[in-house]
Amino acid sequence: MRSALDVVVALRLGAQVVGIAGLILHWLTRGDLDETTTRLQHLLNEVRGIMALLGAHNVDELRTVPIVISPTLRNYLEQRGLPMP
Repeated sequence: MRSALDVVVALRLGAQVVGIAGLILHWLTRGDLDETTTRLQHLLNEVRGIMALLGAHNVDELRTVPIVISPTLRNYLEQRGLPMP
């Protein structure tokens, strides 16, 4: 995951967990623990903000938010016979 939006999208599409260890390690190699802690708190606040904009108070509610699929993605899925999320 690279952003709060990635986290929210993964959870909405059914992920039980999301991996952000790589992102945290990246922050740690380029800063100190305090800076990394601040960035992680900012990421969590962004996740909460995105969920609030979607009207979801928790992950269960997030899973009921309608999925918007772009025409390009819809075409890709249809041509390959893949199920729509």
